[in-house]
Amino acid sequence: MSSYSAKFELFNLQDDPFELDDLSGDYPQLVDSFRNDYYKWYEDVSSTRKNNYETPRVIIGNDAGTKTVLTRQDWIREVVKWWGDKGCWLLTVDRDATFDISVKTADPKPGWNVTLTVGNVIKKGLMKGNFLTFKGIELKKGDITISSEVTKGNKIYSRMHVFIDRISVND
Repeated sequence: MSSYSAKFELFNLQDDPFELDDLSGDYPQLVDSFRNDYYKWYEDVSSTRKNNYETPRVIIGNDAGTKTVLTRQDWIREVVKWWGDKGCWLLTVDRDATFDISVKTADPKPGWNVTLTVGNVIKKGLMKGNFLTFKGIELKKGDITISSEVTKGNKIYSRMHVFIDRISVND
């Protein structure tokens, strides 16, 4: 285990899916219990996985799950001085298919610019409320990255989820 000591946070994901209200100060004993369980789990899986530190990819488009939600837990942050403004999700497309991909922010950002990059396809639009859908994006089987930026001038908004919905298979 690394000597790095991260701050453990606690969120009620049902009531706070964008993780805006850290409850760790209200429940320190629960956080300690979760931390201990996490370290035990981490030591266990670290001893059994071939390449434990390889970033896992999210698989999309298979018949078992035609809908996928990407959250910041899956987000791979670019190395920058501040947390979370730039990053991507690593995906594997299970089969050639067409998808609708939506970007949802924690709070309304009407008029903000949205840039969605899927592999080498770039889509742009203006946020309406806190949700914007890009329809009919065709993806080929294989590994890709997805990134999304919600911006207005120099401001970058990073609290977002991306919803991926397979609408047809392109066999």
